Amino acid sequence: MGKFARWTTPEGLALLAAWSREGCGPAEIARRCSVREAALRGWARRCPAVEEALRGTREVVDAQVEAALLKRALGYAYSEVAEEINGENVKQRETHKYEPPNVMAQKLWLSCRKPEQWGGRAGDGEALSRLDAMLAALGAEDERPGGDAP
Repeated sequence: MGKFARWTTPEGLALLAAWSREGCGPAEIARRCSVREAALRGWARRCPAVEEALRGTREVVDAQVEAALLKRALGYAYSEVAEEINGENVKQRETHKYEPPNVMAQKLWLSCRKPEQWGGRAGDGEALSRLDAMLAALGAEDERPGGDAP
């Protein structure tokens, strides 16, 4: 099996996509495939599956993680379905639940999105004071590392 054929198998495509998700650029992926970067570009032109494996998967995963973090930060409602078996009767019971906002996810989101306001860097008492005020407003306990008041 030639080099090109090896990387068009499901296993080869999965590796290419994983390397792309990890942030490897074309030069690094070509090195890992033991080919020149020009050959890798040629594979992508010849095979749409290779192009798809190399294109944008990191951005897609980043967007999915970002969406999940935002969901945790804001809170969300969800349903659980449980089956109750009583002899031959099977009854499904749906329960609606709510996951409250997660303060740590909020801190992470704000510190990454607005580091100048919410950075929480050592010595940044103003940002920590705003976080404490937000926690107090939410009625949450002090969750800062060490649990010490400023």
